[in-house]
Amino acid sequence: MTDFVAQTKSTIDRMAVEIASALGYEFAELDDEHAAERVLTESGNAIIWQFMEMREKPRAPLYEGAFAVGVKAQNNDPGNYGLFDALAAIKAKFPEGVGFTVGDYAHVPAVVDTGFMVVTHSNLEEQLVDSGSQLRLYAFSFKAAAK
Repeated sequence: MTDFVAQTKSTIDRMAVEIASALGYEFAELDDEHAAERVLTESGNAIIWQFMEMREKPRAPLYEGAFAVGVKAQNNDPGNYGLFDALAAIKAKFPEGVGFTVGDYAHVPAVVDTGFMVVTHSNLEEQLVDSGSQLRLYAFSFKAAAK
C-alpha cells in the first residue's frame, strides 16, 4: 500500500481493532456492509468505526481529515456504565494532541513508518437507541503529514 490516505486508514483501523480486542467486543468498519450489518443486528457489544474524509491541506504532504469510532452496546445497562467505559477506552486511545505513527498495518509483516497523524478535536455524538441496543460515536478530526 503506497497511498498515504490508505495507510492512515489502516492505522486507525488497527487502533480500533486493538480497542475491541482489549474489551472483548466484536469489531466492524461501517464501510464494510456485511460486517457492519452482522455486528449491528447481533446481540453482543461491538466497537464500530468509519473513515469519513481526508484531504490535502493545503497540499500534500500535509492532510486533514475525520473519522468516527464508537460502541454498540446492549440495552441491559440502565445507567449506561458499560457504554461509557467503552467510550472512555476509545477516547484514551485517540487523545487530542498526541502523535501516532502512520503505516500500512494490513499487508506487511513489519510496519514502515510513512508519516504521522495527530487528533486535533473530538466530539461525543448523540446516543442512538433502538429496542435492543444503543449506539454512540466519538467524531475525531485530525491533521497528518506524510514523510
